[in-house]
Amino acid sequence: MKLRTLFSLCMGGFALTALAQGGYQDGVDYYNADRFDKAKTILEKTLNDAGTDKAVSYFYLGSLDMRDGNTAAAATMAAIARAYANVDPVAYAKEIDKYIAQGMKVSKNKEAQIYVLQGDLAKNQDKGVAAGYYEQAMIYDEEAGNVNPEAYVKYSNLYNKVNSDFAIGKLVELNEKLPTSALAQSELAEKYYDNNQFTRAAEQYGKYMQNPNHFQGDEQRYSGLLYFGKKYQESLDMANQVLAKDPNNEYMQRMVMLNKAALEDYAGAEEAAQKLFSHSGAKFTATDYTTHGEVLAKLGRPEEAIVAYEAAYNLNPERNKQVLADISEMYNKLENDAKSVEYMQKFVDSGDASLNDYFILSNRYKNLGLSLPEDSPERAEAANNGIKYIDLALAEAANKDMRMGSFYMNSGDNDKAREYFGKVLEIDPENEPVKEVMKKL
Repeated sequence: MKLRTLFSLCMGGFALTALAQGGYQDGVDYYNADRFDKAKTILEKTLNDAGTDKAVSYFYLGSLDMRDGNTAAAATMAAIARAYANVDPVAYAKEIDKYIAQGMKVSKNKEAQIYVLQGDLAKNQDKGVAAGYYEQAMIYDEEAGNVNPEAYVKYSNLYNKVNSDFAIGKLVELNEKLPTSALAQSELAEKYYDNNQFTRAAEQYGKYMQNPNHFQGDEQRYSGLLYFGKKYQESLDMANQVLAKDPNNEYMQRMVMLNKAALEDYAGAEEAAQKLFSHSGAKFTATDYTTHGEVLAKLGRPEEAIVAYEAAYNLNPERNKQVLADISEMYNKLENDAKSVEYMQKFVDSGDASLNDYFILSNRYKNLGLSLPEDSPERAEAANNGIKYIDLALAEAANKDMRMGSFYMNSGDNDKAREYFGKVLEIDPENEPVKEVMKKL
């Protein structure tokens, strides 16, 4: 009985010791005890564990490969060097150089992964040197009958900001060589997008969507590109596809609202807007608010539309001046003439008004005047302002026609010149310079 108890205690103690060691370190222990098969099994099994020191694991796995005469020894040396570089390229510089040298020796200077690593190490100091390493990786892999997408992508990334056409061209080449590669397809789509080539980006994302290894983020971007390409139904379909698996996706709820508004499904757009704006703490754009305002206006809810438009304007008053005219229109629908004039006047005063805006403001003043008591000074002031903006509109129209008449006269097209100068005289019949020009034409 005592013997059995003692045996149990010893076995328990052994188990506790193993548990305390554990993980990848057990593989190291097996290696050092010349139990190489068990060492390899444990090192491979624990390689991606949270507590694993990958630099150490790769070192011992590489050593095992070398013992076995593995023909991929050079690539293993590159993996060991990269593991050290991932931990600290400065602190482990000697170890990195050692394994790079060993890998070069074994491969007779032709191991592509070593050149990729050297490119990665050089890119922050000398992009030209890094590009040279990536080129060598491409060349040596293709000599061996392979294509190295990693080298192509990293090479393209080096040039993307300085020569985007060259960077894109390299990825076009990669797609021709690896037409089914998700990495090649997505990188090319992203480069088109980064360089504002949205039509090509949408086309490329469309191809990439057929690859089962695409990501949800790519679907979201594709929906946006389709929307900006005015392919509203396709964009909506993609947004709904994402929402089917991610119902609270804020970006896709935004795309549903935008697309349904563009497709004139205003009830559907309002439903999507309610879901979008329910995200507490989210950052909304001026477009979110202006689109919601337009939807509410179409649904006959001008009071709510004003709230949405004001939210858009307050985000950036300088950039969103046009919203003032929209607010004026909503107050006009509500027959609040004073507010309608106030906001339209503010818009005209902002300096972005067109000829038509002068006419609109004149009408707003006319409506305001009619709502005020007869013979009141406020009514007279509103009437005077209405006349003022009619005069400004007519003057602006005359100047426009004058410029067009002069353009056609200088171009030798007298018929067109007479047409535009005639319009000037319709507005200003006593314009003597134009009358003299018409006599000569």
